[in-house]
Amino acid sequence: MNTLLTKIIFPLGLCILAMTVMSNSGGRAGAANGPATLAPGEGASTCANPTCHGTNNFDPSLSIEVSDGDGNLVTEYTLDQSYTVKLSIVAATGTPAGYGFQMVSLDGDDNAYNAWGSDLPSGTQVIMLNNGREYFEHSSRLAENSFEIQWTAPSTLQGDITFYAAGIAANGNGNTGGDGGTNNTFTLSPVISDIDESLQSSQLTLSPNPTSHRLNIETDWSHGDVQVYDYTGNLVQQYQTLPSYIMTHDLTPGLYLLKVRNGDQVLTQQFVKL
Repeated sequence: MNTLLTKIIFPLGLCILAMTVMSNSGGRAGAANGPATLAPGEGASTCANPTCHGTNNFDPSLSIEVSDGDGNLVTEYTLDQSYTVKLSIVAATGTPAGYGFQMVSLDGDDNAYNAWGSDLPSGTQVIMLNNGREYFEHSSRLAENSFEIQWTAPSTLQGDITFYAAGIAANGNGNTGGDGGTNNTFTLSPVISDIDESLQSSQLTLSPNPTSHRLNIETDWSHGDVQVYDYTGNLVQQYQTLPSYIMTHDLTPGLYLLKVRNGDQVLTQQFVKL
């Protein structure tokens, strides 16, 4: 094969290979072992990239809704409760031939929170990738534009849980040309007041409360680790050993929860930063 022909065929082969990988009708995780939701740690690869399914055709939008067991839409989660997560893709223009999606949930520290249910809608799958995250996604082109899955909230406080998702509106021509892609996120905050009241204890006293600069910790325990959460459930301070006080001058004014843990035993008290 002459040099000129090689120079023409080799790049052409790479382009065909790239198009094959990008057009993941079997799901991005399942077909290409890759994420596309733009969640932290994933990079910038997503279905909405011009080199993938593009952003112009169909001008799709994506929404995520979470509902409780009574069908009420929620923005907060109660520990250890089950919810229904619904993802919908709506085309602003044209009539797509089908749809695809990928979604993942992360906790308040951007770690994988793998809590998808096992009763999956037809044409969908849950795939674990090498990054330790489980992705709920399509396994074939879907005729419907909305998809539901059961999801269980953490049994212990893990801060905000955020759902990251990518969606595709496809024209069904077998490649990425003429499609449209989109991304969105949705965040659930924990209901701190719903933490088991049995964890509250007179064995833990915080003073002065409210406080502006320093919070004294008084307890019968001699050791344990300490976490401080803000009102949305985000971890803002952490101590591996039990201190007699913590400094609060760097905290934003508001309501906080201080938790002392010793093995399976936990003490919690709220305090206010002025």
